[in-house]
Amino acid sequence: TDGEHRHLLAATGGNPLALLELAGKELPPEGAQEPPALTDELRRSFLSRVRARHAEALPLLQLVAADGSGSVETIEKAAAEVCVDAGPLHRAELDELLTYDGPRLVFRHPLMRSAIYHSATAGRRAAIHRALASAFDAPADQHRRAWHRGQAAAGHDEEAAGLLERSAEQAALRGGPAAAMAALSRAAELTPAGPHRGRRLWSAARAAVRGGFTAAAGDLLDRAEREPHLDEVDRISVVAMRAVVAEFVGSPEDAMDLIKPWIPRALRVDRRRFTPTVAMYGDLGTRTNRPGVWSDLAGWLDACQPEQEGQDHDDGQGGPEEAVLRLLRAACRVHAGDGPGPAVRDGAGVRALTDPITMTLAGAIARGLGDRELSRHLYHDAGRLARAGGSLGALAWNLEYQAADELARGRLGLAEAHAEEGCAFAAEVGQPNTACRNRGLLALCAAIRGRPEAGELAAGVLAEAGERRLADATAYARRALGLVELVAGRHAEAVRHFAAVGGWDAGQPSDLAMGLVPDLVEALVRAGEHDRAAVAADRYARWTEHTASPELGALAARCRALVAEDGSSAYAESLRLHALSDAPLEQARTELLLGEQLRRDRRRSPAQQHLRGAAETFRRIGALAWADRALGELRATGESARAPEAGALSTLTPQELRIALAVGEGLTNREIAAQLFLSPRTVDYHLRKVFQKAGITSRAELMRMVLAERPA
Repeated sequence: TDGEHRHLLAATGGNPLALLELAGKELPPEGAQEPPALTDELRRSFLSRVRARHAEALPLLQLVAADGSGSVETIEKAAAEVCVDAGPLHRAELDELLTYDGPRLVFRHPLMRSAIYHSATAGRRAAIHRALASAFDAPADQHRRAWHRGQAAAGHDEEAAGLLERSAEQAALRGGPAAAMAALSRAAELTPAGPHRGRRLWSAARAAVRGGFTAAAGDLLDRAEREPHLDEVDRISVVAMRAVVAEFVGSPEDAMDLIKPWIPRALRVDRRRFTPTVAMYGDLGTRTNRPGVWSDLAGWLDACQPEQEGQDHDDGQGGPEEAVLRLLRAACRVHAGDGPGPAVRDGAGVRALTDPITMTLAGAIARGLGDRELSRHLYHDAGRLARAGGSLGALAWNLEYQAADELARGRLGLAEAHAEEGCAFAAEVGQPNTACRNRGLLALCAAIRGRPEAGELAAGVLAEAGERRLADATAYARRALGLVELVAGRHAEAVRHFAAVGGWDAGQPSDLAMGLVPDLVEALVRAGEHDRAAVAADRYARWTEHTASPELGALAARCRALVAEDGSSAYAESLRLHALSDAPLEQARTELLLGEQLRRDRRRSPAQQHLRGAAETFRRIGALAWADRALGELRATGESARAPEAGALSTLTPQELRIALAVGEGLTNREIAAQLFLSPRTVDYHLRKVFQKAGITSRAELMRMVLAERPA
């Protein structure tokens, strides 16, 4: 992956021989303190110069290489304990090998550190690590003390393993999943046979998944599954993590099949601990076009219902995990054709969540219940926490949800920005399924914008999604292809694509298929298939009956208007509900359809009013093909209309847009760089491009432009 390539370049310092020798070999993860081991040839190459010029200082250099902190004070303490002269650190004789990075003493070349560290015998390295563990005696350095204590240990050492496990917990809180994974993995190696070893292995796998080390997570789970002493909680945890890995790199259907037999036991053993697993089962059911998951969940949740369940818990009683389970029960009721009950008002409970993965899953449930505001809050905060915590695996996955949400709001630039970033991170952390889904959203954005490459992009996603059995990515691609045909007036082809995501007419319709029904109804009506359109519109109305979403209600009313002999009242209801939602693209499409109908009824003045509104909204959000269509209808009423021009923000690249929006929030270049994992120089470069494109010269002007055009 791109991330592995960058890690290899950083570990080798770009050395050509090292690149050839270490390519394909396992390296310590980024963030781990241990330098990578070198081949004998590489080690001899680097050590020959050291031994020729600095042989007497080699014991001191071995200590510096093992340290990892760069603290001269710590190195001097440890040197005194192992009777090594630290004097050369304060003289110029080692300047060709060592330098300062701020206050930290570091090797000029990372491979020099590796060669020197591994030149020490195993016994010598253990003695050095014991001395360093003693030197790190401040409370703030306990994680480093634990690491060195663990490296010094030989054979099984439960005391050292426990220190490493506690160190990993602190590392996770500090935003260091790589360090947490390395500490837990080493703790497992030091753990005697028994239940603790399996727990530490799957915990290391969880840290690996969150940090984006997907392949390492699979290896750790393989080791955990071979442990003979796993208790029931740990056994379920291993299966749950295996399902997460399958969702990222394998088959979501296989992930569902893995966790399905374990969920009743998970709810019985520890329902709060396994809330993310239960929520993931529902999410996977939506992604895989398997609506039967909701009846499964309803039965399991009913069987373990606590006494207080069913009460109104707007105060978040029972903790955030119980609030998520109540949302799940509400989703089960809606899918069964009943009202959601009081759980939809349980925002206080789920807002207290702190785990990015659980927050994202809860956001998806809230979205399905029609609470788009709560959903967006959870998606956004989950992404923010994942960034702050260095959880690139969770962030790559979360960005797809954010992109889909922004697309639904008609904020195509933001949707593309999230999807492109999600693609890049997914490729870096080894999540090909996530990357494919984000490419599907990019194809959908291109289709809405009317870009000529939209069809080719969507066809590529369709082929890949078919190979990977990704029903959700297939739905993105089919909708993109259908919208390309719909706006071009090829209505029968549009029907073929929208209907290909089957299941809207099944006894228990799937959410993926129902999401495309408003598009399908419009295409059927335009293709002259009125009876089929009426059946689809009626089915959609029943499907949305028990949700609280004005947006879905507006689409249901639009479908009724399209199949009615006189759709005026249904159009009015649709526009009333659109005004309560935040979906400008769909509102503009409704206005376009109403304007077309009014023009056919020879009601020129109201037709022009709605067509002008539709054209302006399409222009503002960058849907220029749709704007062209609205302006064509406007010209047919006798009103002259110019070709649409996109708003300033719509002309920016996704990276430029991310930076422009961050400036609009008042962030400095350094803060933007930290948030987007860029250098301040790169941020400055993109910002100058933004100024050029927008014809502005100051951050204040950019902030005003962002406030004026942000919906785009």
